[in-house]
Parts: sequence; structure tokens; C-alpha cells
Amino acid sequence: MRYGNNIEDIKGWKERVDKAGAEVIFTETEPWSEPSNFWNVRHDREVQDYHDLYTMTEKLRLSKILLKKYGKDGITMAAENESIFYDAVKNKKIGYGIFLCKKINL
Repeated sequence: MRYGNNIEDIKGWKERVDKAGAEVIFTETEPWSEPSNFWNVRHDREVQDYHDLYTMTEKLRLSKILLKKYGKDGITMAAENESIFYDAVKNKKIGYGIFLCKKINL
């Protein structure tokens, strides 16, 4: 299973920039792609692990919505997708970074 468009490494993105006729001015890829940065997105508290991303109340509320809208199969599918996504993040198969580029010859 694959999320999003093509999975690229940093070299792949730089090749895309070159092909587009631009030059890379600045990149920041670390520590942006570290797994801990994926789940430490809460403003109200620090999240050390993806298991702590949602509070128990939030998990129950989400489960209720999924159950009502999609039935028990929806909850099962959501859990499977969550596991696939988090495994991809932990194994650094999904990441993000910042590329500042400038079009050449404008």
C-alpha cells in the first residue's frame, strides 16, 4: 500500500528540481523526517510515541464516528491503515522536508 504520490528520496527530489529548470537554494530535511516529529504535533502536550497521539476520549469519539458511519469493518480498516502508516513512518519510508528553489533564467 502506498500513500500520496511517488515516494522519493532527497536525491529524487533534487532530480525533479533540476528537470524543472530550477536550482536548490536551501534544503532542510533533518530532523524534519524523524518519526518523533510526526506525532509530536499536539499544542496541548508533548507526544513521545504515536500510541499517545490521541487521548482515550478522542479514540473513543473517533471509534463511535467510524462505527456509526462505516460499521465494524470501518474500524478494522482504519486500524489496519493506521498500522501501515505508522510502520512506514517508523521505518523512515515516509518523510518530509523543506526545499527552497529558484527557477533558472527568469
